[in-house]
Order: sequence, then C-alpha cells, then structure tokens
Amino acid sequence: MKQTATTRNKTELVKPLDLSYGFPGELPKGRGRSQQAKLLRFFELYATTGVARQSARDAGFSEKWAKVYSYRWLKRYHPYVTWLQAHVAQTNVRELAIEQSDVLNQIAMIGMANDFDYLVFERKGDKVTARRKELHELTREQMVAIEVIGVPGGKLGKLQYKFRDRDAKLFELGKALGLFNEKILLEHRHSHLHLSADLSKAPMSELEALEAQFERLLTQEGPPDATVREVPPVRNDQGQDAGSGQTAGNGEDQRGQDHQLTRRRRTP
Repeated sequence: MKQTATTRNKTELVKPLDLSYGFPGELPKGRGRSQQAKLLRFFELYATTGVARQSARDAGFSEKWAKVYSYRWLKRYHPYVTWLQAHVAQTNVRELAIEQSDVLNQIAMIGMANDFDYLVFERKGDKVTARRKELHELTREQMVAIEVIGVPGGKLGKLQYKFRDRDAKLFELGKALGLFNEKILLEHRHSHLHLSADLSKAPMSELEALEAQFERLLTQEGPPDATVREVPPVRNDQGQDAGSGQTAGNGEDQRGQDHQLTRRRRTP
C-alpha cells in the first residue's frame, strides 16, 4: 500500500541545506516526499548522535528498516554524512563560543565590581555622607556581583547583601584568558628549560626550522665547568704519595678514598 504525504509529514520536512561549509555531494533520495523527509532526518540525527539504529527509529523508520538498511544508506552516502558531521561540529563550536563568552562576562562582572558603584553620596550642608545602595537601587548587572543574605537578628524579610569573592573570580578570569599560564620555567637543579607556547598559527616551514634548532640545543653538552660526579680511581703510583716511601694502606681503604675525590672539568 502506497503511503501518501500528509500535512503532518509536510511540516516535518527538514530545512533547506546551509552550504556555508561546502557542497555536501549527492543527497539521499527516497521514494516520495515522506520517505525523503525521513531519510534526511535520519542522516541529521546520525550526524549528531552517531547511533545508526536509534537515529533511524527516531526519524520514523521501522525496527526492521533500522536493523537492515540504516548502515547501507550511511555507507552509500558517506560523503553526505561527512559533510553533515562537519556542519554539526561547526555549529557546536559557535554555540560553545557564545556560552563561553557569557560565562566569562559573568565572571568579569564579579571580579571587577567596584565599591564606588554601590555607594550613594549625599550632601547635608557642608558634610557629604555615603551609604550603601539598597537592593532596589542596584542594576541587573550589579546584582551579579553580590550575594543576597538575610539580616541576622533582624526583621523577617529584611535583606542585605555582600560582595562575592572578587579576588577568586579575578584569578579565574585570568586563568581563562591565559594570563597565568607557565611561559618559562628554569629549574636550577637540573638546568632544564620548559617553554609553553601556541604554535598553531606558525607556517610549516618555520616549524620545521624551529624543530631543527631545538634538536641542536638538546644535543649540546653541558657547560664546561660542570661538576663530574664520578671520576676514575687514582692509582697509588699517580697519587701525591708516589715515591715518598709511605705506605698507602690496603686496597679497600684506598678505594674508599678514591670515591671521595671530586674534580672540576678543565676548560680546553
């Protein structure tokens, strides 16, 4: 029995394709508008979830179709699936950027809140008095930086406010902006140089040249005045007592003395 398109099926047709990220290639083609709509919906759901059978069922296909035909269609229109997945990834990046911006703005409102904006200065004759603004005098942005609390021992419903931890929020904001990332850390004991840098925008030719320079630096020997921790043992005939007629003692005592000797490497 041939299924005809209904008004409900027409309203569920997918939106026109956004070609901002390139042409998707061959589009899936079904029998009739209803089948076409379900196919496109199936591919869209799969690009988001990555689950073939569940995406087919959610698009309106039967359990049998989901089990037998879903993977066949995905394999047949693989370029279209790849395009859809790239499109979904770009959309998620834009949404994430908006959410991240909102979070940073909220943190900045707390960390950069100024006491001056929460004070009211009133002149009484020659005197100028200052008072803290009431809650109804604060703007929506100013409310972000405060925490409303009840008055201890006060009347029921009486409220006051205090600032949130501005120093902590400033530190969080600085970390998010990369102000406190480790740039150069020099360890004196091991003489290691650690560098954190973003090279994602550097040309490949410059990266290869930079890599070669790092290899030359890493293969260089230590400074000429470096202390040698292990030295060859000094023989009796090469020591200070050679030829003096003094007895050097047994071998174990001599080896113990040899291991206690250290020297500096001489410059060539």
